Amino acid sequence: MSISIVSSLPALLPVNNSDVVIVSSNLTASANFRYICDVSGATASARLKCDKLPNTSYGFFGVNKVVETLIAPPVPQLTSGWQDGGYAVRANLTFREEYGSPPAVASGGTASASLIAWQAAFRQQDYGAAIAEPTTYYSTSISGDTVAIKTVTNRPPSNLAAGSVNFPPDGGNIRVRLYTNALGLTNTIVIPTLSRTSTFTYKIDNCERYDQLRVFFRNMYGGVDGYTFTKKNRRRVDVNRQTYGYNSSVYGDDRYDKQWNITYRDTYTLQSDWLTDAEFSWLQEMVYSPECWIELSGALVPVVVQTNTYTVRTRNNDKLQTITVDVQIAY
Repeated sequence: MSISIVSSLPALLPVNNSDVVIVSSNLTASANFRYICDVSGATASARLKCDKLPNTSYGFFGVNKVVETLIAPPVPQLTSGWQDGGYAVRANLTFREEYGSPPAVASGGTASASLIAWQAAFRQQDYGAAIAEPTTYYSTSISGDTVAIKTVTNRPPSNLAAGSVNFPPDGGNIRVRLYTNALGLTNTIVIPTLSRTSTFTYKIDNCERYDQLRVFFRNMYGGVDGYTFTKKNRRRVDVNRQTYGYNSSVYGDDRYDKQWNITYRDTYTLQSDWLTDAEFSWLQEMVYSPECWIELSGALVPVVVQTNTYTVRTRNNDKLQTITVDVQIAY
C-alpha cells in the first residue's frame, strides 16, 4: 500500500481561507476505498473521510474549519499593543486508507504533515502575499504544541501613521505661519521682494463633544484592532413581543391580547470622525470581522455588526468623509 501527499497546505495556514490537501494512493481500485485524514492538536482530534475523485486516484481534504476548532483565543484585553494569546495552534495531519469488505482502516502506509493554523481571514488578493512573505504580517515562536503568534494590532499604531496629525493636548497651542503680500492679502505664491511673514496662534480646545464608544474587532491578520467612534453615537432598543389571546371570563366576551414573552436588544449607531484613505481601507475589516466587541462601562461586550454594505471612499473622489456603522449586542 502507498499513500502520498500530492499538494500540501502552507506551513502557516490562515484558517478562514479556503485551501485543500490533495492525496493519492495506488489502492483506489480496492472495494469500498476511502481516504482518511486524522486531524489532531494538543487537546482534541477529529477524523475526516472522503471518496476519491471519479476517474482519478486523488482525494481532497479541506481541513481549515476543522483546524479552526482547535484554536481558542481569549477575549481581548483593554490594552494596546500585542494581543498574542491563543490565536494559533499546531495541528498534525495523518492520512490513511480504508478499504475492504467490511471496510477497515489500514494499519500502515500513512502519510503525515504538520502545520500552524492561525485565526486569519485574508482577502483573496492578499492571500498569496501573506503566504509568500508571512513575516510581513506576524512573527511566531513554537515550543512543542504551544504556538505564540504576534499579529498586527491597533492600527494605525501611532500619530506617525499615514494621515495622522500630532496635535498638542487640550489647552496647548499650535502656531501656523502664513505668507502675505505687501497689500495684506493671503497669497499662495511667495514673492521675496514683496512678502512678509505673519504668525497666528491657535489654542486647541477639547474636541470631545459627544460620548465616545470604542469597538474592538478581529482583523484579517488574526489580531485584535480597536477604533474609537468620537462623533454622535446613538443607542436604541429593539423590542420583540409575542402575544396570545386572553379571556378573563368563561364566556369569551372580554378577549384581549396578553404578552407572554418579550425580548430586546440594544443597537448602537456609531459615527466616526473624519477618516483618511488608509483608515477607510482599514475599517472595512470591522464590517466583515467574525468577532467584534464594544467597550461599555469598562467591560468588553460581544456585538454583531449589522452594516452589510461598506463603501471605501478616497479623498481624491469624495474629499474627507465619515462612516456610520450599526452594531447590535450579541445576547
